[in-house]
Parts: sequence; C-alpha cells; structure tokens
Amino acid sequence: MFDVQRELGGALGFRHVDSGRRVLVEVQGDVRHAGGEVLLQDVDVALQRGQRVRVAGANGAGKSTLLAVLLARLSDAAEQVGILPQELSDPSRVLEDVRRLDPEVRGRVLGTLATLGVDPDRVLVTDAPSPGEARKLALAGLLSATASVLVLDEPTNHLDLPSIERLEAALAAWDGALVLVTHDEALAAAATTTTWEVADGRVDVRLDEGRPGVP
Repeated sequence: MFDVQRELGGALGFRHVDSGRRVLVEVQGDVRHAGGEVLLQDVDVALQRGQRVRVAGANGAGKSTLLAVLLARLSDAAEQVGILPQELSDPSRVLEDVRRLDPEVRGRVLGTLATLGVDPDRVLVTDAPSPGEARKLALAGLLSATASVLVLDEPTNHLDLPSIERLEAALAAWDGALVLVTHDEALAAAATTTTWEVADGRVDVRLDEGRPGVP
C-alpha cells in the first residue's frame, strides 16, 4: 500500500515559485480562431507577477480561446504553470498518472486527496474514478506541484462545498499570478482583484474595488 501523508480536513496550500519577471505574459492585437477568423479584436492585456485575474463572459464569448493563447505564450516563456481544465478528457488517465508518480510525491498527492475528503485507498483500487474523484485527484496533483502561475477553468466543477471552501482559502493565500474562470462569485471575490470581461468581440479590463489587495 502506498505511503500516504494524511491530514483529513486540513487546510490546502499551493506551492509557489517566483517567476523573477514582472510581466509574465502579454496578449496584444486580434485573437483568432484556429481557422483564422478574428474572435477578439484589439486585445491589450498583460498578466503581471502576483496579479489575480478573473476571466469573465458568457459561454461562447471567447474565454477558452483567450486562455489557450495565454497558455501557449506562458509555455513559450518557460513559466511554471499549474493548469486545471474545465473538464478532464480522461478521468482514468488522471489516476494512472498519480500511480506512476515518485513515491514521495505520490504520497503527498494522495494525502491532499484525503484532505479533500476522498479515501485514497479506495480510489487506488478502482478502474475509473468518478467525475468528482477525478477532479479532486487533478486538484491534488496541482496542489503538490510548484508554479509561478495558476490557470484554473471552472475549478469548482464536481467539487463538494467543503472542498470549494478549502480551495477558496488556498487561492486567497496564493502568492503567485492567477488566471481564473469561474461562475462562483464568492470564489472570484476571495481570489481575484482584476476582471478581464470578454464580450462583443473585445476584452475589457476592470479593477475590482473592495476585493483583497484593491484600495
């Protein structure tokens, strides 16, 4: 049986590594679909070290395309990025990836999974985790890695209320840059200070007064 560092009901915390750069990524000009059609016009956004951004907008407005551009440019800049997609394409693959981890890292991931309310011993013997278990496995892996930037697309999907509350506290305490897509207003209020509003083919930048870190 795997060595699991358990702390049931404990706090969560992301592992930050400083980028060393003030501006981590910029997107300027038109953003296009893969086919070449312009989706967002005259975009002018920059993610700075430690900045906490919510990407908001209706479904289909272009949030996912903007995230894809940001991730590609962060990769080109060799930033350490922690990514949680909106949906996991293969939940079973998440479990297999955890099984193949170095024992020390695997124990840390499974311990975080226990903190999120899932019995690691039970999950490890299943062929396919449930959507909620897979989501928590992916989140536990993210919490066990180091990053200078977190890019989270609807991270509360399939999570129960206690897990959402722990995630909210962890993001509020996060020292790195954050790009967050969420319909959870409480999470956005706790974790972000700037909004990039995607609507009508444009991206408007708004500083959200009254949120943590905003005068």
